[in-house]
Amino acid sequence: MSVFNPECTSNYFQVQDIDPSECTGGNPYGFKCRIKVAGSTFGFDGLDMCDLQAMKGEINKAMTHARRARREWEGAQE
Repeated sequence: MSVFNPECTSNYFQVQDIDPSECTGGNPYGFKCRIKVAGSTFGFDGLDMCDLQAMKGEINKAMTHARRARREWEGAQE
């Protein structure tokens, strides 16, 4: 079951864009992330588009690896 199940209101994961007028260093894209799981909250600001792309890439790699491993495991069960 997903940790971020929509029925579970105590856990959440949010990525929000920051108003361009609040961004620093001339970068028009700014993001912040908030994660809450099992009562622990983690947040960070100052992400840019490259950071989000890097995070997305790592998530995609993990999902691809998991799918391959699952197919191999299912093949071995036959």
